[in-house]
Order: sequence, then C-alpha cells, then structure tokens
Amino acid sequence: MQTLADLFIHIDKQQPAIILPEGPTEIAYGSLSDQVDRLAARLRQSALVPGQVVAIVLPNGIEYLVSFLAVTRARLIAAPMNPTYKAD
Repeated sequence: MQTLADLFIHIDKQQPAIILPEGPTEIAYGSLSDQVDRLAARLRQSALVPGQVVAIVLPNGIEYLVSFLAVTRARLIAAPMNPTYKAD
C-alpha cells in the first residue's frame, strides 16, 4: 500500500518542480522528500510503533506538510489538530 508520502517521492523523481510558494519561502519536491525522509527516520527510531497516532499541532505551511507526510511515511497515523482552536 502506498502512502501520500510515497506519491510525493514518485512525483519528485519525475518532476522536480517547486511547490508551495509560501511568501519568501518555497520548497521543491526534492527538498520536501529529503525533509520527509529525515523526520520519518527519526520517528521510526523513537518509541513509536506503526499504527500509533501522532498529533500534529501546527499552522498550515511547509512544516505542517513535512510533518504530516513524515508521520504517514513512518507508517503512523497522523491526527491533525487546529492550533487556533479555542474551547468555549
């Protein structure tokens, strides 16, 4: 079974274009792939086991995308949480 991260790796090999132009920051598929691989490797080295849930509390942006893809690449379950949510 392929993950979303696997799809990005495949796209990187076919089309090394720039994605996510975010203000003065932009990232290419190759750089995204490298960052995802590094974080996924760190997650695998931690005490987490495949299938565990990992909360991601980050605003939308490159860091969020890297985190989400790395979690799925490490065969973990991403649980995105809105950092701006305020309880009533």
